[in-house]
Amino acid sequence: MLIRIKLILTTLFIGFVIVGNKIIASDVPPYSAIILRFSIATILLLFLLAKRKELKQLLKPSHTQWIAFVVLAFSGVVGYNLFMLIGVKTVPAIRASILYALFPMLTWIAAWFIFKERLTLKAMFGSLCCLAGVVLALGQGFQDVTSNLSLNIGDIFILLSLLCWVSYALISKWLLSNFDPLLVTTITCLVACVLLAPFAVVEDFFIVLTTLNTTAWIVIVIQGIFSTFLTFLWYCEGMESLGAGKAALFLNLMPVATILLAAVLLGEHLCIVQISGILLACTGVVLAGQNKEV
Repeated sequence: MLIRIKLILTTLFIGFVIVGNKIIASDVPPYSAIILRFSIATILLLFLLAKRKELKQLLKPSHTQWIAFVVLAFSGVVGYNLFMLIGVKTVPAIRASILYALFPMLTWIAAWFIFKERLTLKAMFGSLCCLAGVVLALGQGFQDVTSNLSLNIGDIFILLSLLCWVSYALISKWLLSNFDPLLVTTITCLVACVLLAPFAVVEDFFIVLTTLNTTAWIVIVIQGIFSTFLTFLWYCEGMESLGAGKAALFLNLMPVATILLAAVLLGEHLCIVQISGILLACTGVVLAGQNKEV
């Protein structure tokens, strides 16, 4: 039950990534924004690893595993967040959430094909209920997308971000067979900061630090603690416990979380139809989460 609660909270924190990035996209360069929140998360993860007296575990991975960690950081951190930040500059938060709703389905298909993970009929039915709730909650925003299926440049960047996160889920699943979630998350964030550093310097990172306003700092700190530190750690725990496919099912709630946060933080309208869709989506996740077979 605890792992399911963590995964549900993870969807809320991921939803804040989209909304938060929408808030700061015009004020903070993309690489600087990403490295700031991942630096916060890395410091917290290293502290937690030191508290458990497991810092030496950082030297445990083999050369092949280090290559996997580099690919993991490049896809799940650099690619996912960079493409998202670029995409949300021209794509409304709700439209972006519609595209990200494809993630659970793509991850489940990939996990079934690569890791032979499977779901019971109850879990599949729950997933369909959740998707139906998402469609209902998105309302006119969903109609706007389906009535005009042409993709603009922002949509393409959001889809690239989505594919990067699917890659992250699959590579993490493989690494979790050898390492615990805390170590996987710590090394991933650490490597990501190293990869991001040169790009942030090109953006005049240290000058950016002196020009950030209070709102930007608040968003970045919240993203660093909740949307990065806890999200990456809890999602790895979820994949280790439930499998990549089933853990991904909980992310059907991510569009719902985005809608709620957009209503609260961006002033977007929330009507009774959307509330009904949110309740249906939550019911679907509960049904999917009762599946004992992965």
